[in-house]
Amino acid sequence: MPGRLARRHAAAWPAALLCAALCGAVFALLPPLVPAALAQEGDDEQARLEALARMKRDAVWEGARARAAAAAALRGAAGRAAARPGARRLTPGAPEPRPSLGAPFGAPRTSAVTPEVLVNDNTSDLFLGITNSEVALGAVGPFVLAAWNDGAGNDRQGWALSTDGGGTFVDGGAVPPLPAGWQWRSDPVVCASPSVGRIMYAALAESTAARNGLWLGGYYPGIGGWEPWTLVRAENTAQFIVDKPWLACDPTTDTFHLVYTLFDIAGATNHIVEQTVVGLPLGSAIGPAVTLSSPADAGRVQGARVVMRPGGERAATWAVLGTGFDDHLRYRETAAGLWQPEVTVADFYSHFGTGAPGFNRPVSVYFPSLAVNEAAGPAHGRRWIAWSESFNHLDDILSFPPVATGPTVAEIEPNGTNAQATSFVPGDILRGVTSAVSPADVDYFAATLNSGDHLLLWCDSLPPAQTYRLEVEGPAGLKLAFGGDTRTGPTVQHAYFFVTAPAPGAYFVRFRPAFGAGSSFTGGYRVRTWLASPSPGDRATDRRDAFAALSDDGVNWAVTGRVADSPLGSDDWLPEVAVAADGYPHATWYDFRTDAYLARSRVRVARAGTPAAWDPSVELASVDSDWSAAQSNLAPNQGDYNALVRDADLLRAGWADARHGTPDVFATAWGTRWDMLCPPDASAPAGATVTTDLHFPNLNPVSGYDMRLTVADLNGYFAPTVTHIPIPPLGLHVESVTHTMPFVPPGTVIDMVATAEPEGGGSPDTCRWRFTVTAPTAASGAPPALSLAPPAPNPARGDVAIGYALPRDGRVRLALYGANGALVRVLEDDARAAGAHVARWDGRDGSGRRVAPGLYFARLEIEGGERLERKVVRVD
Repeated sequence: MPGRLARRHAAAWPAALLCAALCGAVFALLPPLVPAALAQEGDDEQARLEALARMKRDAVWEGARARAAAAAALRGAAGRAAARPGARRLTPGAPEPRPSLGAPFGAPRTSAVTPEVLVNDNTSDLFLGITNSEVALGAVGPFVLAAWNDGAGNDRQGWALSTDGGGTFVDGGAVPPLPAGWQWRSDPVVCASPSVGRIMYAALAESTAARNGLWLGGYYPGIGGWEPWTLVRAENTAQFIVDKPWLACDPTTDTFHLVYTLFDIAGATNHIVEQTVVGLPLGSAIGPAVTLSSPADAGRVQGARVVMRPGGERAATWAVLGTGFDDHLRYRETAAGLWQPEVTVADFYSHFGTGAPGFNRPVSVYFPSLAVNEAAGPAHGRRWIAWSESFNHLDDILSFPPVATGPTVAEIEPNGTNAQATSFVPGDILRGVTSAVSPADVDYFAATLNSGDHLLLWCDSLPPAQTYRLEVEGPAGLKLAFGGDTRTGPTVQHAYFFVTAPAPGAYFVRFRPAFGAGSSFTGGYRVRTWLASPSPGDRATDRRDAFAALSDDGVNWAVTGRVADSPLGSDDWLPEVAVAADGYPHATWYDFRTDAYLARSRVRVARAGTPAAWDPSVELASVDSDWSAAQSNLAPNQGDYNALVRDADLLRAGWADARHGTPDVFATAWGTRWDMLCPPDASAPAGATVTTDLHFPNLNPVSGYDMRLTVADLNGYFAPTVTHIPIPPLGLHVESVTHTMPFVPPGTVIDMVATAEPEGGGSPDTCRWRFTVTAPTAASGAPPALSLAPPAPNPARGDVAIGYALPRDGRVRLALYGANGALVRVLEDDARAAGAHVARWDGRDGSGRRVAPGLYFARLEIEGGERLERKVVRVD
């Protein structure tokens, strides 16, 4: 395709494009994204690249636009009667009811590997379309706190508590209110502070005084109480907007670290910022705002995460929508408490223009997830980052046929249903007119696609204040992709996205006004179409694949490969990563493989069995979520993130789930520990064969382990053995090892050690036990061969015992020699009977003098010419 040539230009974009990416702000401060006269504007490469830069920037600023709109609505409501506590209300822009392909929540095709627990009280939610999504989890002991965005009532956050380790939850209703004039908004995040037994909670809020901010508090589950809220940052909404917070708890100092995106409305830019809050008493010290992102990325950053590293250090990551085709993941960490220079983890291609199937917000989520390995073992301290990316469809913006000469298909009315759709082929330019907003004039177009085709749409011409929805549907109204502009204001956004056809057949492009009368406008529109395709070197193969990268030093990063094992066309949506107690990273994501048209999701989890490869995934959710049919009064219905956190030996996952017809919060937890049970000490006669069973129970239902088992003794009687053993998920493996007791003096103790090391860098485990050798029995017979036992103790300060065994009667000579070969002393030189014997050396030479520290050798000889040697290290 001609558009592939654009890769050569990515490194040398014109200054005008950079300006287009960095100039403007939300609403009136943003330049019109789609001028009314766009059809008369230039359609050359420069104009298309500038349009792409505007669309990317608009995706970054979507959150700020939403916050500004909410703040304006809150100010407008000031002075009016407050809604009753717990009142449930619908929000503008909720998708209309959609037909479902089959039952909205039917019997599972496969079973989840862990119990799924409904967290929120969803009584009457289905009737009112109440949404519960964007889940956060924290745990202290048996107490687990869940928080989420809640579409019920004025305070849009809900929480629940489990007192039995996550087995059941009790919905706590609304989060305790803020001081007068403030109201919770969205984006709750939590972390555990076990040093004082509390779970910290931070979230966004707005006030009736045209302010927005970030508040922090804690819940003490042991006593069932919330502490007073602390305002970490507050800003005038006309000047700054705080968005997308994340929270990390330092478990040793009871200090809390918050990162967030700060949008500078007046300056038309944004930054990633960190602030630190001292824990006891909460808010006694609030640190200054530290900008983490670089000036070069200003205005294009979003979605930061912060976590603790070993030793009280911190790490942070965030996404940057680039000025070219590719985007970037940045990372910084502290050393000795000071932030080190920024590094780039990976360059990637975001699919910023649409979310997963059924996602009800017209832009994507492209934020990274971050975790650090705190488990003992060779990978201790290793950093992991997970994200999702598409193949490079952005250079296809250069491939669309020109407006002036490209093939055009105008809508043919009536086309208000998919059965009446106007036909087109990819490459056509679609044109239509919306003539009414209430009832809405809906236009359908239809194209026949092959399995694996990537249909790319670009809606680039609309009236200047239009709010609209551009969707791609499968059969029976399954919503495969959604873009557009659902925020009222003086400007209008382009829609630019693609969808991968999961099966051959008809697919439908649907255009309609977003709202009813007074919020939308009628008029003409233009949608360009194209078949996109991956380019050589693209990691992803469709709209979104999940990937991960690791680093052992925070500077050098390696992309490990694809996380999910989903089929072509399935969206790997909202990946989260956490490192379990076993030292292995695990990732969760929304997965759509169980539906024929890849439109219904379940949550799956996979583990990186080796740093370079991820194991096959298993289901955490056993029932499909039909997001096309689910009722939702909040956007996003699926949330911007899910939860995956380590809790001691457990991993806990939480997600939004639509199996009951509206988005609910579900959670689960599973053990991530395998164990090696040490055998008891044993006694056996010399010459006897002893079998020892080593038991390996695995409490992890998600993954098994390939184990390297080394068994040895600390005295040198047995040669070490190395075997490779498999341990099944949620199972038990018994490994039997055998040893023949040496012919040594009765009472000799042999110290055994077994070390199990999981392949791929997991945490090892060690077992120790003892054999005590007793006198040989008649069944033992004579030793089969001449043997010389390891000296004990070795090294030695006092007497040294040297055992030996004879296969027959005969004359024996046992002597000590220096490292230079000189004779030091003869310990035995006489006839001895067959069997076990022991000689003792007091550390003196043949003249009775103490020998010097150093290395000595014991040599055993029996008549007939057999000879053995052992090393003795003498230490005074």
